[in-house]
Amino acid sequence: MQKPLNLSNRERNYGLDLLRILSILAVTVTHLLNLSIKLYNPAPMSFSAAPAVMWLMFIAAMFSVNCFGLISGYVGLSSKFSIRKLVGFWLQLFVINLISSVIYYYAEGWLISWKDLGDILLIITKNHYWYMTAYFLLYLCSPVLNAAIQKLSRELLLGLLLAGFLLFSVVPVLTQTDTYYVKDGYSFVWLAYLYVAGGYFARFGLPFQKKHASLKAFACYAVTCLVLWVMILKLGERWHHNLVTYSSPLILILSLFFFNFAASLRISAGWLKKTIAFLAPLVLGIYFIQLSPWVWYRFLPNLFGDLTGANFVLVMVQMIGYTLAIFVVSAVLEYLRMLLFRQARIPDVCGAVESLCKAVVLGLTGKGKEMKAVIKKNKNLSHAVFVFGFLLAMVFCIWKLPYGFGGNDESLYVTLPARLLSGAKLFADEWNLGQFYAVELMPFVWLFKTITGSSEGIMLAMRWVYLALHTACVLFVYSRLKKVNGWGAAIASLLMLVFTPYDIMGMSYNNIALDTLILCGAYLATDTKHKAVPLMLCGALYALSVLGAPFLALLFFLYGIFALCCRRKDKASPVMRQFLFFAAGVVACAAVFLVFMLANTGIENIFKYISHVLNDPQHSEVSSFSRILTSVFERTPKYTALLYGAYALLFAVMAFDRKRHAHHFVYITATAAIAGGCILLLLPHLPVYYYNHIYPPLAMVGLTACMLLKKRPAPMVCYMLIPGLLYGVCVHIGSNQGAYAISMALFAAAVPGIVFCMMLCGELLAERTASAEKKLPNALRLLSCLCLIGYIGGTGLLSVYIKKNHTFQDASPAFISQTFDKGPAKGIASSEDPGTTTNANYRAVYDDMQYLCSLTPGKVVILDNCTWGYLIADMHQCASYSTWMTDWGSFERLTEYYTLRPENKPDYAYFTKASKLPLENALTVLGGEWDVHETDIGYTLVRK
Repeated sequence: MQKPLNLSNRERNYGLDLLRILSILAVTVTHLLNLSIKLYNPAPMSFSAAPAVMWLMFIAAMFSVNCFGLISGYVGLSSKFSIRKLVGFWLQLFVINLISSVIYYYAEGWLISWKDLGDILLIITKNHYWYMTAYFLLYLCSPVLNAAIQKLSRELLLGLLLAGFLLFSVVPVLTQTDTYYVKDGYSFVWLAYLYVAGGYFARFGLPFQKKHASLKAFACYAVTCLVLWVMILKLGERWHHNLVTYSSPLILILSLFFFNFAASLRISAGWLKKTIAFLAPLVLGIYFIQLSPWVWYRFLPNLFGDLTGANFVLVMVQMIGYTLAIFVVSAVLEYLRMLLFRQARIPDVCGAVESLCKAVVLGLTGKGKEMKAVIKKNKNLSHAVFVFGFLLAMVFCIWKLPYGFGGNDESLYVTLPARLLSGAKLFADEWNLGQFYAVELMPFVWLFKTITGSSEGIMLAMRWVYLALHTACVLFVYSRLKKVNGWGAAIASLLMLVFTPYDIMGMSYNNIALDTLILCGAYLATDTKHKAVPLMLCGALYALSVLGAPFLALLFFLYGIFALCCRRKDKASPVMRQFLFFAAGVVACAAVFLVFMLANTGIENIFKYISHVLNDPQHSEVSSFSRILTSVFERTPKYTALLYGAYALLFAVMAFDRKRHAHHFVYITATAAIAGGCILLLLPHLPVYYYNHIYPPLAMVGLTACMLLKKRPAPMVCYMLIPGLLYGVCVHIGSNQGAYAISMALFAAAVPGIVFCMMLCGELLAERTASAEKKLPNALRLLSCLCLIGYIGGTGLLSVYIKKNHTFQDASPAFISQTFDKGPAKGIASSEDPGTTTNANYRAVYDDMQYLCSLTPGKVVILDNCTWGYLIADMHQCASYSTWMTDWGSFERLTEYYTLRPENKPDYAYFTKASKLPLENALTVLGGEWDVHETDIGYTLVRK
């Protein structure tokens, strides 16, 4: 051996980086041979050409994991211990495992349980990724191991390695016992042994380092492979497992030779260095992807068939091809993951966690000043909280996604765009005031039906679309609001991620309008550059929110008036320029919609049928101011009106109090008491019905914080808070849901309210003084901050609790254990008796409607409130004045519809017996002669 290496001045060893790449390729080969070809269990083991070649490839690839362990010790001896590295490993593993687990569970048709969520969250401890489980502990022990390697003499260290070789490698093969829990190399014990061996070579040098060292080492590796291969072919099958494991003597020896070969390589070509430097950081992610649940359990085991009698050349070509393909695809995915992490500033998050750990240690050792300095110095704590909260919230939302069959409401959101795609006309064929949103959903429905060829599973797919778009919106809002206040942006964005209007986790006009309104407000409130393209895109998104809630157009005109006022007051104000670009986006989007509507419907049909649309009984007429006030208290618990009135009085007092900041404690505690009283009244009913109602009290708290701020961010007030409050009025005008709809809409005001609360906390804490005379004011400031933070935190926890136990029109997830396996609701979990007739009979109605589906495509009307029936019979066109029919009184509109649109008279009709609609009444409304197909579930009518 050569002289010890200088660890402090060691240059980058591209040979070791190349070894990482070769090792992951070798790992892929072993996985394919074990999982797909099942090399250890050939039946029968004939050792023809193909199996023999497989064994040679397997033996040659067995250096992989051992070399990873040797690299860890070789490089780790000169590396500094860092908590941020462990946090980065966990985040990387968590994200990859989460995505793959979700794909795997849904591919198998399984529901994700709380235990599954815990396994995903604590995946590092579950030993599925055994190497990382062992490495996690090894890295924690690495400072101790490094100290031992550096301090021990060469003779003693070599003696310990030889003793370990005998105890961990030789003895288990000879005695066929695992006394020291080496587990064939799949253990912390073996990985620690390899780490020490790698550290030994880093300190005292490699066995071959002189001229042609790499060639000599590779020759020894090849000879060892051939010797072991011959032994496998000659010895009985009972020796195969003992001889070809990571901890077996010959495998360890060939691994050492291959490690020496790679470590002593001298790579000089610049292009090769760049390629190796690019690929080497991707290796760990490639390993994670290969062992992720969907790839490990579904993909890899099914690549090969029975190759025991195949041509060995074909086996080699297939093995090399599959290995390279898996490597390339995994490398691309891992590179995208790295870009995503970089964009999300994950390295800063890991650094923040390391700082927190350091602060905890300093606190435990009594170094309070140093602890405070570390925390104050780190400015990424709020971002770290957001990242970890975001990951947990995403796991929670993914778990919740399949639960609860939203019945007629949720399916309506999909049925209407599907109807337009089948040729129906806006206004003329759909007398529904909320129909405009369907234009926005048409691309998603078209794409799904184009790919799948049917509507099966479309409701669950639209939930995934909603979650993806909603998540993108949340991330954008956070990226904008963190410029105002990091903590407020983090908390508000996380709460926004968890909240879904009415808890209907699918694409709907409510979701679209709420998300786009918050997004546009967040951008306008933080826009300082006033660039044309982003503002036009913002305007286009706002136009989409108007399609979801038409009365939101009022805010656009108010924005224009506000811009004119700013222009009149200050000609240099950029607000008018901002508005004009924003308006250009609105007009462009509106023009596209207008062109579509004219091409789809025609201007004459618009004027002909608009009165029928405005008379939609499912939406109230434009409400008077008095009706708005009285309906605020509809569908709310008793005495809530008194609390709302009390807050209105408190707000009036606060508005006229010129010294209100000095009285902050009174106003904050009074607001929190009123808001808390509302929650207490709602608490018994929240998981059952009042899902949306916890957000008006939160908006109260935010409004109070806004009033008490000294440095109030005017753009956020103008573009987020006021529009959020007005959105509640706009929603109420076009809705018959009263306070239930208003509460949902006021979440838009709660988002900036949370930011204001955290800004107020910052102001109050900054005003603290060490003066002895002002201890009481300081205590009041702290109490005010605790009151604000406690209320917001309590609301967040309550939101999670409600969402965990609530589903729209269905039972609590705790009582749901079955999943629909067919039809538009395929993949959605629902209870046996969710409490609504149509939901309870989904399976029966689906089977009953198969007769209708077997008939020649035509026009069909469903005479009861069963909107998902149109998705089942998607080969037929809808022949109703609306996809939403609520009761028998709707038949008057149906008769009127057929009078005005006789060409849309149905060829078929269907209704369930659960609707209690007399057959004679249905035949009278439809007119003409019909063949009746009756079952225990319902009636299918066929026009003669």
